[in-house]
Amino acid sequence: MAIAHPTIQQFRDTIADLNSRFPRPTLPLTASAPYDVYKDYAKTFPNSSDPGVYALIHEDGSEVLRIGKARCLGCRLGAYFMWEDKTAGKGMVKHPDYSKARYIITVRVPTDRAFEAHSIEGYLLGKLKPCLNKMFESFEDD
Repeated sequence: MAIAHPTIQQFRDTIADLNSRFPRPTLPLTASAPYDVYKDYAKTFPNSSDPGVYALIHEDGSEVLRIGKARCLGCRLGAYFMWEDKTAGKGMVKHPDYSKARYIITVRVPTDRAFEAHSIEGYLLGKLKPCLNKMFESFEDD
């Protein structure tokens, strides 16, 4: 059964589950603190120069809207957001489908293990099925 609106805690718990079920002593996965795009856009995204997995979080901080992967987290997240007010350091979403996204959480993967981001993303999507990852709407858990 799919979780309709996975929470940040469920995202963190699923990362912990992945670490536990598929331990990689040289690759412990850790989710960053939430980054507020609206207030902190002038600051660097967490793990921005690294490959990894990201979650776009609802504006009220309650749920994960989308999960994705990237070779460069900062570059990929820049595809979702843009400047609203450079003087104030505020950002905003670029596309109306993401109008409710405000926060970002990232999970860094070392550059020499970037290939693992694909399987980490797949694991998270399979467990959490966020609403903006539409390709997983029709799948059922076994």
